[in-house]
Amino acid sequence: MGLDLTNQYVDETYQKLIQLSGSNQLTDGTGSLVTDLDINASTATSSSYALTASFALNSVPQVSASYATSASHALNADNSISSSYAVSATSSSYANTSTSASHALSADTSISSSFATTASYAVSSSQAENANTATSASYALTASYALNAGDWNGQYNGDAGITGSLEVKGDLIVSESKNLNVNGHNQFRYGAFYDTTTQSGSADTAHTFTFNTTQTLHASAGVTVVGGSQITYDNEGVYDNILETQVAKTDSGTDTVSVWIQKNGTDVVASRKQVTLSGNNAKQVVAFNWVQHVEVGDYIEILWSSPDANIQFQALGTDTTPTRPSVPSVYLNVNQVG
Repeated sequence: MGLDLTNQYVDETYQKLIQLSGSNQLTDGTGSLVTDLDINASTATSSSYALTASFALNSVPQVSASYATSASHALNADNSISSSYAVSATSSSYANTSTSASHALSADTSISSSFATTASYAVSSSQAENANTATSASYALTASYALNAGDWNGQYNGDAGITGSLEVKGDLIVSESKNLNVNGHNQFRYGAFYDTTTQSGSADTAHTFTFNTTQTLHASAGVTVVGGSQITYDNEGVYDNILETQVAKTDSGTDTVSVWIQKNGTDVVASRKQVTLSGNNAKQVVAFNWVQHVEVGDYIEILWSSPDANIQFQALGTDTTPTRPSVPSVYLNVNQVG
């Protein structure tokens, strides 16, 4: 209990008084520093050096406290060690600014912030709304619900869907892929075929060109020749069918040759080409192409006819001086264009 100073003389009691010096230190009435002071106030309203204050509203080293050790409902604690509802704290469950904060509103250097609204360097931020390195995050390692993520530079593994436009500046490299699909159709089907025999036939008769060899070095992908004449396709699309041949006649006079295509055994309207040969043993190299839309199961055949039975599509063997390769009678090149 404190000393009752009623009816006491100042010169006899001033030594027992406590005063606050100009440097904010506690001294006694003689000006000597107070070194032993025991204060414990559970509901203290103002306590400059309170060590424990459960509901303190204003205490320099504890509630608005630079050095508070424990403050359960501290409103402002710059260096508080444990503060469940601290507005600013090193470790706090609902801190506005903190290092580790489950519901932090602003955590510039937050390491783990499950619901952080703004986290400049958040390493893991599962539902961050706006985070420079999490949601709109330049350096986020994990951002499950990122709403805004700008430029990306890296490798993506797995399936991905793009709605809208995709602009690629620089090289686009697709490796280890069997199919490129556009509007449900695989792309880049092709085939190259030729025949090593001379082809001829009777006059005024429709004859089908045949192909007995597929060009080597992976010259066929998705396009095949069935039964020697039927060009087939494993994927729906638009294909350019190109025929090259050397046509010759073995008699004099002038003769014509017609070339056209059939689709599934039916003549294709306006598909006929015509060649005219004049003179004895006349020869001419010709090339024709037909762009056709086909579905899986369709086939194309290329046919020819002439009123002269002396028409031939010649195949030539190898030659010398210099050494030269053989000449196919007909050459077929098929490319998917759509």
